[in-house]
Amino acid sequence: MGALSLDAFRTLANDGAVPLDLRPPHQFAEGHLPGSLCLQFGRHDLGERAALALPRERRYVLVMDPPALGPIAERLLTQAGFRVEGHLAGGVAAWSGETSLGRLATTDAAGARREMEEGGARMLDVREGFEFQWGHVEGAQNIPHGEVWGQLGELDPTARWLVLCNDQVRSGLAASLLLREGFQDVTLVLGGIGAWTEAGYPLVQPAQQASGRSR
Repeated sequence: MGALSLDAFRTLANDGAVPLDLRPPHQFAEGHLPGSLCLQFGRHDLGERAALALPRERRYVLVMDPPALGPIAERLLTQAGFRVEGHLAGGVAAWSGETSLGRLATTDAAGARREMEEGGARMLDVREGFEFQWGHVEGAQNIPHGEVWGQLGELDPTARWLVLCNDQVRSGLAASLLLREGFQDVTLVLGGIGAWTEAGYPLVQPAQQASGRSR
């Protein structure tokens, strides 16, 4: 573990280590090293969230801003049982001159609703099952974010996917995983279900689900 040059970081990534970008999802969306996964840093729950969603048998390299948090993130993930091979020295600034950055499309609640109503997109809701049952966007498919890695085969990689959770932390990780696995059209819904309900848009509620099953 320790600080890695950009060349060393790339060498490890090309050799199978999974890059984890620990910045917030909106920053990740604006530009990231291709193949990176978005796992927002949190001192108190980083290891726990990683354990829910990422396989421990893989190797990982980290990038974050500020880069001084790199050793802390390494320690937290190592304590959670992950094999971390280092962090990118200089953080985001290390690739500031790069031209081959990946991008993740984003939309707001209004844009997501418009696309769902027009029928041009499918929605992946990565909240837990109980959260989904208590209210979700009509037509959304639920795969909890901790199960997305193992259930990619259930999703059409050629479809247009809108990905959301309560805000965008879990959905940022799920959306980045779809991108890494070659999905062609992935959009992160900023603000998630929280923004959707604040805008006054409808959700399928438990009573409606029960009514639908009784018909």
